[in-house]
Amino acid sequence: MTLGLLASICLVATAALWSADGFVSRHGLGGRHPADGDGVTAVCGEETALCAAVYEEEGTVFRQAEPCGKTAITCNVDWGEDQIPKILDILKERDVKITFFVSGKWAEKNPKLLRRMYVEGHQIGSHGYGHKLCSKISSQQVEEEMTKTEQAIEPLLETKLRLFAPPAGDYDGSTVELCRKLGYKLTLWSADTIDWREGSTAEVITQRVLKKELDGGIILMHPKPETVKALPGILDGLAERGLSAGSLSDLGIY
Repeated sequence: MTLGLLASICLVATAALWSADGFVSRHGLGGRHPADGDGVTAVCGEETALCAAVYEEEGTVFRQAEPCGKTAITCNVDWGEDQIPKILDILKERDVKITFFVSGKWAEKNPKLLRRMYVEGHQIGSHGYGHKLCSKISSQQVEEEMTKTEQAIEPLLETKLRLFAPPAGDYDGSTVELCRKLGYKLTLWSADTIDWREGSTAEVITQRVLKKELDGGIILMHPKPETVKALPGILDGLAERGLSAGSLSDLGIY
């Protein structure tokens, strides 16, 4: 079977996301959203697993990197501007640069904060414009979401966006093909803070992250108050393992 044919057959199968615990259930695979998090797995056959591998081998979808002594931290931003200065202060004090995935709508409302992220050396990626789920809208609408985000961010930062984090980690085969067309890497995560969930205190968030294998991993967080409190402990935990925290570019993902 050719690579192209396999990819075509498996468009639905790409609705499965890889987490540190396995393939996270999605839409038709178990009926729970991937952000439901730890321990939620779907029973996936070899075809599904192979399909996800095809996209990774072609260098478009990234969930983690090979062990390299580094861990990337990503922060998805569509709200939380009151917490972002606190996150930036912690990162500046620790001399850590991470990747912020910013929605176009948020960027238009918060240009000064976006500019501060960039000036302080953080990598900026696209989180779509209006935080719409890619698999629930047409490919044309997804492209509009991405191009509107470019128009909101690129003139301000004078840089080209090359990374795309689909809202809620939601994507399908057409999203992958669109990323290839537009020159984006579609990036997900291997360790989720799940900081939006009720009961996610700083201690819970820290434990949730540090129990994972993080060498070459990608940590996902959001600008929430308890996440801000957890961030120093997460950075300390990485350092204790001999891992340096950084951006996706530190893992070779641009």
